[in-house]
Amino acid sequence: MNTTEKTTVNIAIDGMSCGTCVAGVTRALQGVPGVEVKQVAIGSASVVVAGSEGAKAAVAAINEAGFEARPAPAAAPAKSGGCCGSGPSCCG
Repeated sequence: MNTTEKTTVNIAIDGMSCGTCVAGVTRALQGVPGVEVKQVAIGSASVVVAGSEGAKAAVAAINEAGFEARPAPAAAPAKSGGCCGSGPSCCG
């Protein structure tokens, strides 16, 4: 029985600034056994991965692809009432 625990990790990526960069990061992570890409966000230059291998293998793969990656704090939960929490009128 496999009891390996999957963890979710947020990784900040310097240098990821376009769609081609996103594709490169995604490709690099797809080659890491035990790591699943959950989200790649170009706006915050970050990626969320899950897997038994954790952040170390994911960061190494991203760095090998030519970016500067490091574990980052988890994103803050979204506020209710719109993007900034002050209501839907601010967000359109």
